[in-house]
Parts: sequence; structure tokens; C-alpha cells
Amino acid sequence: MHTPFDEKTIYNLFLKSYENIVFNDVNLNNPLSGILQLGIIHRKRFKYGLLCCPSCLKKNAYYKKEWRLFYSLACTDCSFELIDKCPKCNKPISFHRLETGNKNSILSLPISHCYHCLYDIGNHNSSIDNNSLIMKYQKFINNTINNGYNSICQYSFQYFHVLNWLSRKAHTKSLKWNRIRLAIENQYDIKFDPTFSLSNNLLERKKVLLSIYQILSDWPKEFFKTFNKKGIRYSDFSKDNNSIPYWLHKELITLN
Repeated sequence: MHTPFDEKTIYNLFLKSYENIVFNDVNLNNPLSGILQLGIIHRKRFKYGLLCCPSCLKKNAYYKKEWRLFYSLACTDCSFELIDKCPKCNKPISFHRLETGNKNSILSLPISHCYHCLYDIGNHNSSIDNNSLIMKYQKFINNTINNGYNSICQYSFQYFHVLNWLSRKAHTKSLKWNRIRLAIENQYDIKFDPTFSLSNNLLERKKVLLSIYQILSDWPKEFFKTFNKKGIRYSDFSKDNNSIPYWLHKELITLN
């Protein structure tokens, strides 16, 4: 192997480096929790599992590891919202297909270009206010990953487990087990559309993640403000989840 990088630096380039930070439930037969799927069939991608910051692409000719995370919504370096498709033709981001028909030559276009319509994604403006909710959310997420813990719990993977799990609860299609979703929609005056897939629709995912982030902030005051005295039972949370962390469990059992 010929590289100037040490083994740790190379390891950190791979999604597996998120193990015990973003997830700790590796099962080779199932997709990794918190990692977006690409929907690969041969060399084509049918899902929107790769995100990007247009501003970063404009400055740097590479894609970042964190752009595959379910929890990534914004770039804190550029104050840009991430996008998950070409803004012009809506095709999934598939920079590797720019070489189609020209495999034996150097790419004539930078990898910031859409393979389908050749639009330069780096020219797209998705800038946001540095003090916006989405930026506060993303800074908290980034710090949680970097530190391996946050102000809510001592293990980052527990926080991401709850964030992911509550997101699914908030986005349920069930008409019987929908009390959590209705309580969140009422609290934040928002409407979710469960007909969209959270993993494959960035706009819907953003609505849900920002709502759950607010619920988990100022723990546990905002949590009780959202769910207490709303007719929500412990079973609404525990259904389909056998691994509720203690820091959440001890609050759930006091709901009334």
C-alpha cells in the first residue's frame, strides 16, 4: 500500500468509523442505522442517499463522509443546506457516472456536475442564516459525533438511536399508533406526510428531525411539554423498541 496517510486516517474515511458513535447495532444482513441507502442497481442509483453542500463542491473536488448520514441537514462550514439531488433535473447525485462512455480518459468535467444534465451543482445557492434552527441542530449533531456524547446522554449512539426511533414514530402511517405524531404536529404547528419515505426525502426528513431535536433539547422540559397530558402511554413509545435507554425510560414512566 502506497499512501502518506496512517492507518487511523484511512479508517476514518469509511462509514464503519461511525460504529459506536452513530450506531452500535451492526448487522451485515440489514442496512446500517443512520446511514442513507443509495439504491444501487449495477452502476445506477435510484435513491437519494448521497447528500452534498454546493458551496463545498465549488471549493473542494471531493464528497464528504458525513453526507451519507440520515442526520445531516446542513454544512456548518459554509452555512448552506445540503441537497440530495440535482436542482435542475432531480436525478440522484451520482458523480461516478460522469465517466460513462469515457472510462479511459480523464474526466472533462469536475465531479460537482450532474451526470445526467451536466448542471454544475456547485453553482446552486442553498445558503441559510447561521443562527437558524437548522444550523443549531447541525452544530449539535456534529459536536455529538466529534465528542461521542452530549448534554443529554453519555453515549452518542444512544442519542442517535432515540433521534432515529422517535423520527419513525413521528412519521408513522398507522392510524392506531399515531398519538406521538399528532402530539408533535400539534406542539410545533407542523404537518408530516408519511406517504414519503424519511430515508429518501430530504425535505420531509428535515421537518421531522428538527422537531425531534427540539423535543430532546432542554431535556426533559420540552419533552413533557410535548407529550404530557396528551393521552400518550408508555406503550406508544415502547412498541417495536426493546432497547429504550435509561435516561429516556425514567421520563417515559412518569408521563400521564
